[in-house]
Formats: sequence, structure tokens, C-alpha cells
Amino acid sequence: MHLETSPPLTCTIAVAAKSLGISRRQIYRLIQRGTLRKVKAGRRSLVPEADVRAFARGVLDAPQILESETAS
Repeated sequence: MHLETSPPLTCTIAVAAKSLGISRRQIYRLIQRGTLRKVKAGRRSLVPEADVRAFARGVLDAPQILESETAS
């Protein structure tokens, strides 16, 4: 019997933040602005891995929030 393992489709807010090298607060701001999507699974908030990868590649625009937090 062969079990296929596929990469996860979503990740937690904390994992998304760590993957992108930014804070959890910045992830929530990106979600609030609509740059990243949030999926609710019960009480858990998850971010689609595709969004995290697209943001990392620069496909999704990084709004000014990232620049404003690093300047202060």
C-alpha cells in the first residue's frame, strides 16, 4: 500500500509569520488588508500556503504596513 504525502494546503498564522520572516501582527494586518486570505477551521485561523508562497515571491503586493513597522 502506497500512501501519498502532499504538502499542507494551509499553515497557522505563526508558521506563516516565521516563513516570511515577519511578525504575527504583520500577518494579521496583511489579512485585514486583503493581501493574504484567512481560513477558519473551528477556532483556528489558517493561511493558504499558496498565499504565503505568492507573497514571498512578490506576486502579492506588500502594503505599506511592513515598511512603516520597520521604520519605527
